[in-house]
Amino acid sequence: MFLFGSTVKATAIANWHFDSNRNHPNLTTDENVQPKVQLLTNPTRLVIDLPGVTLGYPQTSQRVGLVIKDISIGQLNAETTRMVVTLAPGYTFDLAQVKLLSIGFKIDIGRSR
Repeated sequence: MFLFGSTVKATAIANWHFDSNRNHPNLTTDENVQPKVQLLTNPTRLVIDLPGVTLGYPQTSQRVGLVIKDISIGQLNAETTRMVVTLAPGYTFDLAQVKLLSIGFKIDIGRSR
């Protein structure tokens, strides 16, 4: 669960999955986490860095569907876990519409113009 605040020790990801009904990834951690979110292009990707979080298992990827191609999660470095949500060509994120929730992220996806 994402609770905003400072982290003192490394935390671990206890669980994650993609909720296709609500169109957002759900993550559960064992401590407070302050995520850092950025949007990358070519291909369009939402990158969510979780400082102070260790994954505890090898990088994994989940194929999601036609609009969201896949979601991968892995250890960026010794102190940061990274989740990457990759969109199919022709779709984009509005970074201002990405909502960090206590149970995960709400992602609003639109067509590229």
